[in-house]
Amino acid sequence: MKSRLLWLGALALVLLIPPAPAAGAYDPLASGSTTIVFSRGFGQLLREHDVKLESRGAARVRGDRITFPVSGGRLDPVTATGLVEHAGAVVFRAGNRRLPMKALQLKTTQRRSPLSAKFGGGKLRLAESSRLETSRAGFGLAAAVQGIRLSAKAAVRLDKKLGLPGAFEAGQLVGRARTVAEPETAAVLPEGRASLDLEPAFAVKLQGLFVAVNPVFPAEHPGPFTFPISGREIAPDGAAGTIRLAGSLELLQLGGGQIFWADPYLDLGSGALSAEADLEPSPRLPGKLGRVTLLDLGAGSVAADPGARTVELAGAPLTLAAETARYLNEAFTPEAPQFAAGELVGTIGFKAQAR
Repeated sequence: MKSRLLWLGALALVLLIPPAPAAGAYDPLASGSTTIVFSRGFGQLLREHDVKLESRGAARVRGDRITFPVSGGRLDPVTATGLVEHAGAVVFRAGNRRLPMKALQLKTTQRRSPLSAKFGGGKLRLAESSRLETSRAGFGLAAAVQGIRLSAKAAVRLDKKLGLPGAFEAGQLVGRARTVAEPETAAVLPEGRASLDLEPAFAVKLQGLFVAVNPVFPAEHPGPFTFPISGREIAPDGAAGTIRLAGSLELLQLGGGQIFWADPYLDLGSGALSAEADLEPSPRLPGKLGRVTLLDLGAGSVAADPGARTVELAGAPLTLAAETARYLNEAFTPEAPQFAAGELVGTIGFKAQAR
C-alpha cells in the first residue's frame, strides 16, 4: 500500500514539474571582459593634451585599449540580453587633475547607448549614439558596440575635471567595444536522464541480505537505474550547480526494513546527493527525515560542449554518508552492522542541457 501511495505521489510531482524556462529568466554572470578600443582620432586627442590613462584594481590599460573584467550581472541566453557589470577603474590624468571611470555597465536593452559608468561622480552614459550587436556565445554572451560617440555630459565632465575646456565635444568618435561574458551557472532544461550504476560488491551485499532495490516511477531500471532530469542549474565547467532528479528508489528487505529515497538532488559544488528520506517506522528507524544528505558525490569526468550548451558528467562515485550507513545497518543488519561510511554505492552520470 505504501509503495502505491508513493508511486501516486511521484506521478503527481512529475505532472507538476515546470516546463522549460522561457525567455526572460536570467543566468547570473561571473566572468569575461569588456575591451574598449579608442579610435585613432580619440587616441591622438588624448596624446595631444598629454592625457594619460592609469589602471586601478582589475582593469587593464594597454595603449589605446582599456579592459574591464566582468564581475556580475545577469543574462537571458535565449534572447542574448541582460546587464553586464564590471570591476576595476581607469583614471584619465592630465597633470595633477584626475577623472576616474569605474563601475562600467553594459545594458543590452539600451541599443543606442548601452555603455555607462561612474565618471568622476555620478553615473553617465558614455555615448549617445552607437550600434549594439549581441549573440549567444556558448553558454554566455558576445556583444559588440560600434561607433561609440561621446555623450554631451561625458564631454563636459572630461573638459571640467581635466581642466581642458573645449578639448572634448559631444559626438566625437571614441571607438568600439567588445564584450564576452560567461555565466556562473546556466539554467538546466528538464531533458535527459541521470544514470546510476550500483557497485557490484554493494549490489551483492544487498542481495545477500535479501534487500531488493526497486525504482519508483518515473525512475526506471532498464539496466542501470535512471532518473529524469527535471531542472535547476549548472556551471559551464560542471564544478558547481544543482541537478534535480525525479523518481525514487525503494530498498526493501524481505521480512525486514523499508527505505525510500525520493527525488534526489545532486549538489555539484558541495559534492553530495540529497533526497527526501523515509525510513519505515520501527523501534530502530525514525520514519520521515525530510531532505537529507544520503551519499557523498566524488569527482567524475566532465565534458562541456559550449556549442551545444551541454555539460556531461560520467563515472562520479557515490559513497555512503555516515548517517546513511547507520540507518542501513539499523534497517537491514541490526545485530551485526555491515555498512560503513565511505563505502562505494555506485557511480552516477548525466548529460545536462543548458537553456
